[in-house]
Amino acid sequence: MGVIDKKSGLTWASGGRFADSNLVQFSLNGQVTVYQNGVIEATTQVREADGQFYLKSNNKSISTLTPAEWSLTKQQGRMAEAFLNKTPMSNSKFYEGTSGGVDFTFRPPLKAGDKWNGFPTKPKP
Repeated sequence: MGVIDKKSGLTWASGGRFADSNLVQFSLNGQVTVYQNGVIEATTQVREADGQFYLKSNNKSISTLTPAEWSLTKQQGRMAEAFLNKTPMSNSKFYEGTSGGVDFTFRPPLKAGDKWNGFPTKPKP
């Protein structure tokens, strides 16, 4: 589930990494690319706490999602495994890890109370 920022009067939808989740909709008259490792890059909507779907607010509404053929349990397990074997990326505050043929990027918490953020990445050319 993402986040809605009502304080500023704007709806800010973020998150959505698992293709098999009922909290995410993608390809809604937008871009969809499926790479050879199964990672999906698509225009994404995220279901928020109010039950409605909102177009993702950042990254021009584009998300990378785990392969659609992975079950939600497999997606969560692969991301957890990649997180456990993560290493720092050179010249970056980010980390990377791999599981099931998919590379994941992880961002550490930005401030107290935040959580790690992770997402599958497009294959490198």
